Amino acid sequence: MNRKWLRFFIIISLFFSQIIPSADLFSMDRKPDETPKTEAPKPVEAPALSPEQQSQPVSFSSPLKKAQSRARGDKFSHLQQIAAFKFKKNAKNFAKKLRNEGFEVVIRKGIAKNKKTVYKVFAKKHKESSKVAVSSGEVKLESISEASSIENKPAIVIKEKQSVEPKESSKVAVSSGEAKLENISEASSIENKPAGMERLSLKEDKPMVRERISGDVFGRKGGYVHPFLSIAEYYTDNVFNANVDKKSDFITVISPGIWLTIPHIYEKLLDIDTSSMAPGGISLSRFKPESFRRYQTYLFYGADIERFSKYSSEDVTSHKLEGLFQYNLRGGLSIELVDQYLTSHDIRGTGLSDELDKYKTNLSNLILTYDALEKIKFRIDYANFLVNYVESRNNFRDRTDNAFSGYIFYKFQPKTSIFIEYEFIDINYKENILFNSEEHHYFGGLQWDITAKSKGSVKAGYGIKDFTGSAIGNSEDFILEVQVDHKFTPKTSLIVKASRKTNETNISITDYLLSNIIEAEYIQRLTGKITGYVDLSYTNDNYEGDLTFGGETKERKDDLFKGALALQYKFKEWLKMDTGYIYMKRDSNFSDFDYTSNSVFIRITASL
Repeated sequence: MNRKWLRFFIIISLFFSQIIPSADLFSMDRKPDETPKTEAPKPVEAPALSPEQQSQPVSFSSPLKKAQSRARGDKFSHLQQIAAFKFKKNAKNFAKKLRNEGFEVVIRKGIAKNKKTVYKVFAKKHKESSKVAVSSGEVKLESISEASSIENKPAIVIKEKQSVEPKESSKVAVSSGEAKLENISEASSIENKPAGMERLSLKEDKPMVRERISGDVFGRKGGYVHPFLSIAEYYTDNVFNANVDKKSDFITVISPGIWLTIPHIYEKLLDIDTSSMAPGGISLSRFKPESFRRYQTYLFYGADIERFSKYSSEDVTSHKLEGLFQYNLRGGLSIELVDQYLTSHDIRGTGLSDELDKYKTNLSNLILTYDALEKIKFRIDYANFLVNYVESRNNFRDRTDNAFSGYIFYKFQPKTSIFIEYEFIDINYKENILFNSEEHHYFGGLQWDITAKSKGSVKAGYGIKDFTGSAIGNSEDFILEVQVDHKFTPKTSLIVKASRKTNETNISITDYLLSNIIEAEYIQRLTGKITGYVDLSYTNDNYEGDLTFGGETKERKDDLFKGALALQYKFKEWLKMDTGYIYMKRDSNFSDFDYTSNSVFIRITASL
């Protein structure tokens, strides 16, 4: 009896001596083949597992097991064990995500200590996929010295899902995966351009890559804090966007801000613009990022302090506060909550106004996604959007929107999906000047993120605007959204956005607007320190309902052209300067609303 026990303890001791304690690579912000090559795997405390990994531990193969495997000529010897799962479906889902990230993946059936079947995932990064790809509108990362600060990212840019940090030593984090596409609304991104200075802005501060400078808080498994400060000086020859009697002035815009993420992600997770004229608040669809983490939080605050040299009555301060919380449950269900509070103002000369029209908006957005099957995903959105103008002359524009939408995605390629969408928006005005309405949108579309060079979304469909309880006839129109980001070379990229949709009116005696918008942004890195930008856009606004002005009665039609050129020079990793020229022209069938403006600017941005 004693011999049997002695033999048993010897076997158990030898077994445990070959096992390295478990660690979840993705929770550690590393990918399978990116563990330090010069260090042997060390025991670590296993962090929280991702939703897909259920409750199974993840372990590395021991050096002895690897040697034994190589001696046998095992076909898995060149791979590394990453995870183990109770259920085959969960192992397949996890392996699929790794393959989409460029890994070679194999699933192997095994027996656990409790004699139950487990499914082990082995993976290794393909050599050709090892290059770091930056998010859209930006070039591939070539060196840390060429990285730019995150707060310089353009206000209108394609962002991708949050990703893990490539290497501990590189201190650079970039994104990959499902594209998140932003809009072309009038509202500004406070960190990247002065709010309300859209007519002057080229989205001036747009880096080619993202960087880590400093800001880890609560340790590596805690959060990341990123403060920044921009100071811009503008000269414009048409402060009020007037047709005659133009006024010129110098404008100083000071833009302080800070954002943080928990757990640490070295990327600004939200870059969402809202427009007071867009039904539901968002001008173009927002595709949420995916995450391997169980949860993710993000918080941002920024301000734009505009000070005029001569026309101090135009001085204004805008604020933006937004946050995100994402939680991924076991079984494929993901919940995302977003809220944005904004105090800003319309572009001067909007509608019939020649005054500064200030407003406050709040957008609350809930997104539920469910990966039901390997190729099918469901998504449900709800948004509540509040618009409140400060001055009583604009009370007719105060309203509350409630928007509901549902998607069904079918993935026929690893990073390409077709989808159908239905959206319902209920628009309710506080005053009885403009009529309430309901909008029904039916879309079919294609979304892709095929390579680091091409990503985007195209959807087209049919829209109905129903004016409930009024004599106004319903509007039925073709509607469209296009958002494409293509990288021609590591130093050259092009972003194209287009839409056709209805918007709410800013003139009380008209019903609504039918807007057609197209914008193209070209980005060229000239040297390691100098980057050039060209931004061209065209907007066609058709007001529905007759307008009487200047002795004429007809439906108003406006064409707005914008062109901008800018250069960015990077002094240090934390200090950059932008300078450029902006031209704007409005051509209306009511000549009194025509205007042109010419502006030049210079801006300095510092960040920590």
